Amino acid sequence: MNKTHKCYAQKDPIDIWVVHAVETNPPEEVRAIEWFLLTTLEVETAETAETAETAELCIRWYACRFAIF
Repeated sequence: MNKTHKCYAQKDPIDIWVVHAVETNPPEEVRAIEWFLLTTLEVETAETAETAETAELCIRWYACRFAIF
């Protein structure tokens, strides 16, 4: 049984995509960083340049969350 919280009862569902990012060259003796990012930007497959650019944009936006100004 799917129970939706009352604050979402009148909302339409949204499509989301997952961007799976893994650090390719981590420092020695350190595990690679691995992120699973959820986004509403359309990211269908990694084979297209447009999708790769969108995925990279999502990763950059997420990485900026940790910048201290």
